Amino acid sequence: MKPNQKHICRTGSRTQRSGGLLAAAALLFAAPAAFALPPSPVLPARAAVSHDIRDYVQPGLQDLSLTLKTGRYNQKAGEKISQEFGRLYKLSGNGKLHYKQPNRVRLDGKLYGFSGMLVMDGFQRRVSVGWVHKSQDERQAPGKVATLLDIGLVNAFYLSYTNAQFQGVQPIEGTSCAIFRLNYPVRLHDSSFRLLWIDPLTRIIRRREEHSQDGALHATYTFRLPVLVSGVWLPSEVDAANAQGEFVGQTFIQNVRLNTGLTDTLFH
Repeated sequence: MKPNQKHICRTGSRTQRSGGLLAAAALLFAAPAAFALPPSPVLPARAAVSHDIRDYVQPGLQDLSLTLKTGRYNQKAGEKISQEFGRLYKLSGNGKLHYKQPNRVRLDGKLYGFSGMLVMDGFQRRVSVGWVHKSQDERQAPGKVATLLDIGLVNAFYLSYTNAQFQGVQPIEGTSCAIFRLNYPVRLHDSSFRLLWIDPLTRIIRRREEHSQDGALHATYTFRLPVLVSGVWLPSEVDAANAQGEFVGQTFIQNVRLNTGLTDTLFH
């Protein structure tokens, strides 16, 4: 598999249960964009498929900053995921994402003309839009914790509160990917789960399926065209589909910067 020479990231909005980065991003902003970056290096021919999901955490990632913009959206297909899902893509604007280990996330954007901000510090979630400010501890609602999952990466913090089971190997576009089922501990009373197909060459998620409380497929995300940025692989195209397999939406990622030494005060 060879990465494309365009750095265009497409990502659909999150499912109703999962509530991660792109759900928050869609809540704050949405607008189409496209851009090009220099060619990425050729991937190695093969890599061992580990049965331990911890081996797929991106090494060397300490922090990142990027711009998110949503692109083409199928409203009718999106509303089959949820009515709220459809309303989110009626918003417009640009958004900035910052992340710092172990799990500090900040999203800045516009919502109905007001400045909006979401900050996630571990399990602590804080949202501000205009004069409205809300804080919440999501320790008992892990599906609302924003992580790097939506841009195709797994991190150690996410793995610390989920159970991962190796399900086998399946090829995606010629690459044998490890399949993992991830669910939450029984004590959290959340029976939803997700399936991840992870590329051992790049350690990025190639496909993600979200399943609801009753086990039914809720939405699917396909990650493509990896690019190498400062030693870390990132997917550069992500498409979302509903349970019926209909295309839902895409998001573009721009201006990626890694390991710049983000300060803790950025997330306060």
